[in-house]
Amino acid sequence: MEVTPINQITAEQVEQTVAVQGTLMDVRSLAGKGYKFVLTDGTGQIALVVWRNVYESLPEPDKLGVGAQVQARGKVGQYGDELQIVPQSAEDVVIVKEPPTAHATPLGEVTAELTGQWRTVQGEIVEVWAFSRGMKARLRDATGEVVILLWQNIYASLPDPEAFSVGTKLRATGQINVFGEELQVIPRTRRDVTVLD
Repeated sequence: MEVTPINQITAEQVEQTVAVQGTLMDVRSLAGKGYKFVLTDGTGQIALVVWRNVYESLPEPDKLGVGAQVQARGKVGQYGDELQIVPQSAEDVVIVKEPPTAHATPLGEVTAELTGQWRTVQGEIVEVWAFSRGMKARLRDATGEVVILLWQNIYASLPDPEAFSVGTKLRATGQINVFGEELQVIPRTRRDVTVLD
């Protein structure tokens, strides 16, 4: 299927299938139902909505991240004024180029203004506690601290959940969130959490 420049996709094409190619610029979780990426190709940008069943069927879902170049085929949808491309299966999403390796953001630079954005952080776990839907750990470095929130399914899938403990050095990539006064980083898969030696 021929790739369509994003700026040529219109509301008249809703329910039609198109192919696009570009770079993922942003990603947001859709409350456990999947992910919404912002795809840009130099002519414009469009939402790429990857539902959970499609995302989990990808050969390497963790490589579908900010900075990755992808080709996607899907139905044109519209949510409010926003046009979207919605792939129907894992075969409709091809990673052309993997995202660059993320450098860790100092914890002191992770602020509420970054809510919704994705960052890689690392530091030492200084506190761990369970909550109703998973586990949390307070991560600290020389510049500050944040809370790493692992949903139960991600925590249970860690190669060694016991390593998620006080004194462990950890790197995590996740979405920035604020809950009350708590600044959180929320990884989306177990591959986003690495115990450092």
